[in-house]
Amino acid sequence: DKLITRLETLQRQQEKLMKNLGNVVDSTREKIPRLHFLSDDELLSALTNADSVATAKHVTTSCFPNILDITVEPRMDEKDPPKITHIHGTGGEIVPLLQPIVL
Repeated sequence: DKLITRLETLQRQQEKLMKNLGNVVDSTREKIPRLHFLSDDELLSALTNADSVATAKHVTTSCFPNILDITVEPRMDEKDPPKITHIHGTGGEIVPLLQPIVL
């Protein structure tokens, strides 16, 4: 009996958590419509790994079809956040950013 009650409680908590995550995904997409190009799992991964270079590359190339890659400035120190410095287009162009984008 206790086990069933505990499992039911955990299920309700999981449902509440999933609803809250859905709200986070929806509100993020409202602010940045391009994020509709990402699946819910990809978007949640991007939100939780915002400073990851691999995540930044995936999000950028998924949301902007004419971007092939990005250049990320190497970290001089572990405390320094990664910075995007150039965008590489599908036509072979490389565009330097006026201001680096900090991840």
